[in-house]
Amino acid sequence: MHKSDHQTMYKTDFVCTYKTFEQIEDDEVDADMMYRAQFLQVFGLMDYDQDAINASLKHIKSKVIELPELKALMLQHPHHAKFNACNECMENNEDAKDAKDAVIDMLLVCLFAYPTMDAFHLCLIDAFKTGSILETNREKLLNAYSHMN
Repeated sequence: MHKSDHQTMYKTDFVCTYKTFEQIEDDEVDADMMYRAQFLQVFGLMDYDQDAINASLKHIKSKVIELPELKALMLQHPHHAKFNACNECMENNEDAKDAKDAVIDMLLVCLFAYPTMDAFHLCLIDAFKTGSILETNREKLLNAYSHMN
């Protein structure tokens, strides 16, 4: 897919399964390899394209702003407090973005990391398809948070 062909739509037509490969011993495929492939898949990509990923993150951020329960769930991320502390320092910098926007941006990136992408993806499917988050998917993300350092 070429950059010009990319739609800034998040792909909600599949479920991430990369963690199921954690228990499988296979020299050809492992969980990390599947994570990397599914990371690209959620953004509708075959190859890494930072511009396309940024456009999709912007689209997701608009859904976060539109849906308070999704934003509240994101703000429960274990790194939220660290990002707020960083932004207190950044607020004195004239070039810094609005602190709240910067926190959301940083959390979005973190939520696409290996420990949480599968659960966050389920929440995004709910958000885009129904406009609310199923309790079971909310609990999956909170459970993923609880296993983070």
